Amino acid sequence: MGQNKVKKKTYELILDLFMWLSLFLAVLLVVATIFATYSDKQNGKEIFGVKMFIVKSDSMSISSKSVNEKIHFNAGDVVLIKQVNDVYSFKAGDVISFISLNKDSYGQTVTHKIREVKYSTAGELIGYVTYGIHTGVNDQTLVQPENVVGVYVGKVPTIGYIFSFLKTPSGYFMSILIPCMLLIIFFSIKVGRVIGKKEAKQEFNSEFVIFNDRIIALEKLAFTIADEREAVREITEEIIEEDKTENLEIKAKTRYSFSEKLLALDIVKKEFFNTIHNQLISYRKVNGRISKKCSSYRLGRKLLAKITVRGKTLKLHLSLSVDDFNNNVYFQKDLSSVKTYEEVPFTVKVKSNRGVNNAIRLINALMDKEGVQLKRNFEYVNAIKQLSDFEKNN
Repeated sequence: MGQNKVKKKTYELILDLFMWLSLFLAVLLVVATIFATYSDKQNGKEIFGVKMFIVKSDSMSISSKSVNEKIHFNAGDVVLIKQVNDVYSFKAGDVISFISLNKDSYGQTVTHKIREVKYSTAGELIGYVTYGIHTGVNDQTLVQPENVVGVYVGKVPTIGYIFSFLKTPSGYFMSILIPCMLLIIFFSIKVGRVIGKKEAKQEFNSEFVIFNDRIIALEKLAFTIADEREAVREITEEIIEEDKTENLEIKAKTRYSFSEKLLALDIVKKEFFNTIHNQLISYRKVNGRISKKCSSYRLGRKLLAKITVRGKTLKLHLSLSVDDFNNNVYFQKDLSSVKTYEEVPFTVKVKSNRGVNNAIRLINALMDKEGVQLKRNFEYVNAIKQLSDFEKNN
């Protein structure tokens, strides 16, 4: 009798173990399916600060032309992409993900290596020349900064094949129905073991409640996945349509004037411009003029300053020597080698209130150097409003 009880207890423990393993497998497969769904979105979904994309081609795989490449991946791998705030700071050798404008991959997310960074004669970033290391052939179109999704930070080999399978009807069946069927089978076996016992009804009700809760949880996860898949389809269609519209606009008008770029900035950056503009014109005989490329400020014929917009950043260029100031304070750059800025080589970015305060100090130092005095009855000018009204009327 004692041995029979031990055998029955062992059997019950094994049965419980298989039931928990079935539940664990179901949850694991559901989580994997959710990750697979996220990795299928065109612009990715950020999870813990990282986006995932399934690699669909071997354009970044090792070949005879790329045996020494440190970063490489194959079709079926999952690449991990981290979003960056400054999409204008990439350099040759970086591996980036971007929305492709090439004919054969239009609207798709592509991860390639940067071969060259293209600048205009005015020193403005035009775009990035990218290529796949497998062939070494440049992509058909330049990558615009605004189309960059993020920078490569790592990969998970081969798991993309599993993700792709889980997004198919067969994979969906395996991840939801098979674990549920296993739970039902093991539960039925366990119920059969307790039938005939005095406490069978009580144990049956208790087990049924637990089992029912597990089934409800799995159903909720299944419906969540179905909703996610439908949302992915709708979002992908919207993104592709938006990309087509944006690229038609880019083709129709590839260069934007200073006024257009300035008015496209957020309200804080616009106020930064107003503050700097008023500080410059508050000095006697200093005249400001807005052209297609910049806002310039002259004392007679001498150019004292320029304000330009690059991406979403204001830049102030002054007729000062970079070496006369502590670089750790202002983080200035010397653009004297660029013809456009020969007269105003001292360049600083204005991205915060601290940047505005630094700009005002530098302007005051410039005017003191030139011996220019402040106007006595200067009135603040809302240059942004004037510019906006002008654009509307023309």
